Amino acid sequence: MMSYTVIYTIAGLAGLVVGSFLNVVISRLPVIADRAHHDNSNHETNSRKQFNLWVPRSRCESCKQSIAWYDLVPILSWFLLRGQCRNCQAEIPWRYPLVETFTCLFAILIVGTSGGFNYWSLVLGLFMTLLLCQAVIDYEKHILLDSLSYMLLWLGLVSSIVFSSAQVLPRTEEAIFGALFGYLSFWLINFGFRACFKKDGMGAGDFKLFAAIGAWVGWVFLPFVVLIAIAFAFVYAISQVITKKYSAEQGIPFGPFLAGAGFVAVIFREKLTLFMLTVELL
Repeated sequence: MMSYTVIYTIAGLAGLVVGSFLNVVISRLPVIADRAHHDNSNHETNSRKQFNLWVPRSRCESCKQSIAWYDLVPILSWFLLRGQCRNCQAEIPWRYPLVETFTCLFAILIVGTSGGFNYWSLVLGLFMTLLLCQAVIDYEKHILLDSLSYMLLWLGLVSSIVFSSAQVLPRTEEAIFGALFGYLSFWLINFGFRACFKKDGMGAGDFKLFAAIGAWVGWVFLPFVVLIAIAFAFVYAISQVITKKYSAEQGIPFGPFLAGAGFVAVIFREKLTLFMLTVELL
């Protein structure tokens, strides 16, 4: 039997590799979605060069030079290159080592809380990667991709059936109601905001992401997710105001905080349940 040190080391290394790939997904998926939407809107067949998650090879966005394999080592390469392209010295964003670091830490956390390598830790890993992609894309581009939210939604609903006996997720009916209430609650909030201020308070992407999270936590935990997300967003907003980086025109993307709150609610579901029971007893 493997020791916990070996298990955590393997999980961390796997997280680094996954994080490196997620950086490609985060960079390319919005472009792929935008191209598909443009081609469908104009009834065009895509005659441009092939562009997907695998083609072309990783390259510098500034000089378009392909990146050598030894410059793609997670975290280490970024620091050895001092955050600059080897060819043109263009700045490589901090996002790359940060995403790799987070996936490494999250992978260790997931394996630790799920009792090692098993089907549940694999599903949690998929859940984490989808949420992380949505969070970073929304932070950078101020968009939430429907494709990722739908994957999260269906993965949550199917998992509620597969893991029903393990009681690590809500019952299937609770997951379904969680998805419905998640979508409708945000839709109604935005409807009221629009009626009062003649503009949207949040995008439809937030509705769908909250619906997907609802499928994972069930309708009972949705208020906790919102409260945690608001707390995260409030701290971020204060920091933006203090550093004078806040822009009223752009606003604050809610997706990253919603994703973070959803992750916390799923990973620490048992502790939240105990907290709720304690509050009821008081």
